[in-house]
Amino acid sequence: MRLKLVRANGVHGYYLLPKKPNNPLKLSTVIIKAGPKEYYEAKDVVINYEPGIGWVLILPIIRDEIELLYLD
Repeated sequence: MRLKLVRANGVHGYYLLPKKPNNPLKLSTVIIKAGPKEYYEAKDVVINYEPGIGWVLILPIIRDEIELLYLD
């Protein structure tokens, strides 16, 4: 699933999730594809609700768009 960057603060990118995750309070593990041959696994990822935006995945990577391959 493709996720679009909705905000960046210089260090972290905020990517809009299409729906509320099952357990948003739990730290998550994700695998993303950031480019043609760029794959990343991130552990202890925060999912947060941003007012006026929605549920976002906060990652230490900033790209216009990423592909979410796995979310636990």
